[in-house]
Amino acid sequence: YQSSGPGIEIRGEGVQIFDVPVPSGSALSISVSTKWKSGATAESKRPGMILNYKNGFYSSSIHTGDSFQNYFTGSQLTVTSSYATAAENTWQTIELTRSVQDSVNNQIYTIQLQNQNSGSDSWAIFSDLEIS
Repeated sequence: YQSSGPGIEIRGEGVQIFDVPVPSGSALSISVSTKWKSGATAESKRPGMILNYKNGFYSSSIHTGDSFQNYFTGSQLTVTSSYATAAENTWQTIELTRSVQDSVNNQIYTIQLQNQNSGSDSWAIFSDLEIS
């Protein structure tokens, strides 16, 4: 691990998801260090971090009134993302920042740590996750 363990290792293609509550009007900053290895059968896709609205929570709705809810789905839930650019076996810190609009509603976001490479001989390690 980059500076201190434990970390999160994802072997093959996959994600690790965390729910993060954010009070109305607050900012959200996320950073994580990552390194990766593409196996013999995998494409060289770098790991990343994706910030989504929480599926089914009213902050992911087009309408936040009491009478009608029309929820986003799929890629509509994505707020922002950041992917590593470093070469294989090289530690890199990736960061995301989100300013939450002033409103009466608090937010719940999901953070996805993602390994895009398939195959059991590929992996991504995430270390030193900081959420503030």
